Formats: sequence, C-alpha cells, structure tokens
Amino acid sequence: MREPTPSSDPAIPRAHRDTAAPPASDALAEVLRHVRLESSVFARAALSAPWAVSTNGLDGGIFHAVVRGRCVAIPSPHEDTKKGRAPRPIELATGDVVLLPYGDPHVMADRPGRRAVPIRGRVRTPDDGGVGLLSIDGGGEETSLVCGRFDVERASSAGGDRSVAGPHPLLGLLPRVVHMRADDPALTAWLPPLVTALAYELDHPQPGSGTIITRLADVLVVHAIRACVRDGTTDGGWLGALRDPRIARALDLLHARPREPWTAAALAEAVGMGRSAFFDRWTVLVGEPPAQYLARWRMHLAQRSLREGEGSVAEIGRRFGYDSEAAFSRAFKRLVGVSPGTLRRSS
Repeated sequence: MREPTPSSDPAIPRAHRDTAAPPASDALAEVLRHVRLESSVFARAALSAPWAVSTNGLDGGIFHAVVRGRCVAIPSPHEDTKKGRAPRPIELATGDVVLLPYGDPHVMADRPGRRAVPIRGRVRTPDDGGVGLLSIDGGGEETSLVCGRFDVERASSAGGDRSVAGPHPLLGLLPRVVHMRADDPALTAWLPPLVTALAYELDHPQPGSGTIITRLADVLVVHAIRACVRDGTTDGGWLGALRDPRIARALDLLHARPREPWTAAALAEAVGMGRSAFFDRWTVLVGEPPAQYLARWRMHLAQRSLREGEGSVAEIGRRFGYDSEAAFSRAFKRLVGVSPGTLRRSS
C-alpha cells in the first residue's frame, strides 16, 4: 500500500508540511524549560582516612562532588544488577561528581573494604538551619566533598499523592549511577570550576549564597542529564531517542507545539520518512506510540497549568489540543487518575 501524499491525506495538517525541524537539542531544552528542578546541598564533608559512610537511600536523587582528594562511591546491589555481579566501586578524583538519580543506597569511602557507619546522625546541622557538616578525622589522606540532593517535579494528584499521576518524563530514563569525570575532555571546561564555585559559596557565605548554591546544584544536574544523552547511557525512552536525528526532530516538533493534532503520518512527513518506518522506529526508541507519548506530554503540561491557575479547565484543554472540556477531562482522568477539577482544588 502506498504512503499517502501530503495533498491527498487529510490526516496531515497543512501547517506541518515542509516544516523545517529545529536542532536535535530542542526536545531536551523544551522539557527542561518546563521542569521544576529542586536541588540543595545538605552537607559539606571534611574527611581523612580511614573513613566510610553509608546512605540508606532518599526519595529523590543524590549527588557527591569531590572538592579535594580521592574516594570511591560504592552503589548497593539493585534489582536491575545482573545476578552474581555486584556493582563495581567508582573511583572519584578531585573535580569529579557522582549522581544517583533514584537515591539508591550507597557507600562513600576512602577505599573499598572499609566498614561503613550510617551517615544519619553524623551530620551536624548549624542552629541557623544551614548546610550541615560531616567530619571524620582518621588522621590520614584528606578528602573534601559537597553532598546534595535533587528531585524533578513529579505530577501530583488529589491529596498530594504524586504516585497516582506518574513520574515526570525525565524520571525513569536515567541510569542508576552517573559519573562525571573532571578529566573528560567534554566536561573539563566547566565541571571543575563549577565544583570549585559550589565549595567557595559554602565556605564563604555571603548574602545570596543560598540562592547561588541552589542554582549551581541545578546546573550540575542539568549537565549530568545532557552528558547521559551525549554518552548514550540513558535507559531508553525519549532521552535515548534524541541520538536518532529524525526521531529527535520529531520530538522537537511535538514538544514545542503540543497543541497541534500531530499524527504519526504528520510527524513522519515533517522529518522526511514514510509513515510505517517512522512509526516503527519511534515506538522502538521511545517505547510507546507517538499518540500515547503526545497525550502524556500534554497532560504533564496541563497539570502545571491547572496547579498555577492558568485559565479555566476548558481553556487549558483547548491550549493542549482538546476541542471540548469533556474530551479533555476524560483524557486527563484516564492518564492522571483524577479529574482536572479535583487536581485544581487540591493545589
């Protein structure tokens, strides 16, 4: 069966034809533009060997930046780890950063084999509620760390239960551990200076330092996401699909113009592919058909608009491609788990 031509197929909106696709980075930029990244530093660590501290895990991501010295990060075995193969210790040097996007339990130590003590209870928090201090004086080689946490805003449902509405599109696509090396040629221009600036603001607090520290931590996390895309270490999904130029261009269009009635045929025509080939490649790389992905992306944006009171339910529905309030409400409840009105009242 022949592929339909733009002039004969009404499923391809005229506005899509001969559309020039934006650069392949735009899909990630568009998602990050709508992200509320909540980053913070919870401890400045001054350590001398021998030392080892364990973290049971957090609801959200964790990062450790090595300001000075060397150490190892030892992730705990995870259900995704192959049987019989424990995670290997990750050697960290000055300027390196390790992130655990899912907040998995792990050990930080001066070398493998140390007996770890729980970090809980060992961080001394100042009376003013500022950044805590973790200090272990073993008398040996010194290491200085900045320890922080981060979370990507997830959709929330009635009563604040974020699990009902599902994760943010960024969550679930990153690897369990991200190691950014200061000597990586692609990172060396910005990673060590960023770690140094973070440590400086912590050690020399001034008016506005809290805001600067939060922003620097946000930049660190965004760079880590970008490094995962560059290195191909994402766990599939649309982040991994950004490495395919044509699928990336289709994602750019869909993310930037979610209101439009995109179909697989329209996206395929816009990026110069046949409909069947495009549909198959998209589904394999992204993990779900274009229509399903578009619906989820629209609902993510709609939830933000509802929480922030950016119009009535009907207006928000029209903003994201639904002709009637009833159609929008049905789709919203099916994908989010609650009605738009319920979500708005609980915000």
